[in-house]
Amino acid sequence: MEKKETTNFKKQSNTKKLVIALIELKQICDEHGLPFWLNFGALLGMVREDRLLPWNNDVELGCWADDAPHQKMIAVTDALALAGYNCFYYKSFGTLNIKKDIGVDININLYWRLGEHAVRPHETPSKFQDKHILASVFYWLSAYIYLYPGGVSQGFRRRNFRDTVKFTVYRVFAFTSPRIRKICFYKLLDLSEYFGGVFQQTAIPKKYFCKLSANDFYGCEMNYPTQSEELLALIYGKDWRIPKENWSWHHEDNKSTSGVVVIKNRFDYDQLDLE
Repeated sequence: MEKKETTNFKKQSNTKKLVIALIELKQICDEHGLPFWLNFGALLGMVREDRLLPWNNDVELGCWADDAPHQKMIAVTDALALAGYNCFYYKSFGTLNIKKDIGVDININLYWRLGEHAVRPHETPSKFQDKHILASVFYWLSAYIYLYPGGVSQGFRRRNFRDTVKFTVYRVFAFTSPRIRKICFYKLLDLSEYFGGVFQQTAIPKKYFCKLSANDFYGCEMNYPTQSEELLALIYGKDWRIPKENWSWHHEDNKSTSGVVVIKNRFDYDQLDLE
């Protein structure tokens, strides 16, 4: 039985379809040996209310980068595409974006170990906000150089304008030498920074992701961080049990509440073995 809404927050996702997609995603990832865990809003909803929150606009999952070599991510991306999903794997910042229908938006985000932290790129040019539009344009063009669109061997489907740009950049650089690709990638990042993009990393103590436990998820099992409540308190503050609409840890008003650390330097992209 569905929970009755106790808030009037704007719905941004189709939780029924998301549940089906997540269960299918788990099956495909298990077949390819790609472990992931519920993270951020998805974890918050399941721990606090035993459901996905309909006012979240996407589902964030976490996975260790050393559990997700490039060829494995390509295999998972293609398997999802064959299952009818619209997928893009962004190697340069370690995200597999998975969409299907309206209201189904899932991201598997890779984390790298750095000392006592789990880190990932969190470059502000990815959002327009108050920056020069060219900061975002150059950043995303750099990301498309190392993009992999799922199902390319079967022919790319469901193109909109942005997806067409992604696919075009992918095709152009697929026939470019690794050296030229890498030079273009870094040049575009430099241009993005020149026009106001801020390059940084976000970090969460890795102890929260080192131990996972299988928990009930709508009748099947999903991995949660074992210390889920402590992790949620670190991300969302001590009042994480109180529902809030459009709350984001990286909003300036909330940074003093959240324990997520911002490392103010560019991610070391060379560790990704860009080819």
